[in-house]
Amino acid sequence: MLVKENEKINWDRIGRLYLSKEERAQFGEKVIITRDANRLLFFTEEEWNQLVTRKLAGLKSIEFRRKRRTLFGFASLEKIDKRRRVFIPVFLRN
Repeated sequence: MLVKENEKINWDRIGRLYLSKEERAQFGEKVIITRDANRLLFFTEEEWNQLVTRKLAGLKSIEFRRKRRTLFGFASLEKIDKRRRVFIPVFLRN
């Protein structure tokens, strides 16, 4: 998992974020991005699946729906381009 504070993020003019070689090495060709308070969280698909399984296991239906909305409401699967840039959707840039 990679965490970036919103104040320290430099977007390009169309909303892409450049990842360093070290940051890029953590991910395959795709990354799952979500937000939490004043930061962006980046997950591999495996990390995301483990998180979802752990968070949703054993919940009752109402709790399950609430937790699912929290986890998936701002999550986005994005492709990392050859120049190590990832597009950050508008709803995650605030």
